Amino acid sequence: MTDPTDRTLADDDLVSAYLDAEVDETERARVEQDPALRARAAELAAAREALAVRPIPPPGAADRAVLGALAAFDGLAGAPAAGE
Repeated sequence: MTDPTDRTLADDDLVSAYLDAEVDETERARVEQDPALRARAAELAAAREALAVRPIPPPGAADRAVLGALAAFDGLAGAPAAGE
């Protein structure tokens, strides 16, 4: 009996190759004719697009984050250890 996970991984590999234009005509037709594979291709394409857009932090955000972490560390340095 075939493990459904194996099919899913194989399908994801096929769809990923399809999105990268690395499939032959037979594989391309399989993806385009199978509603489940087309839906998975749309999901993966949307994820790819979302990951391609990186938010740009506002000026000074990194400095504020570091200063906040240092302040939190300084606050912990003066606190008694747990159980004391």
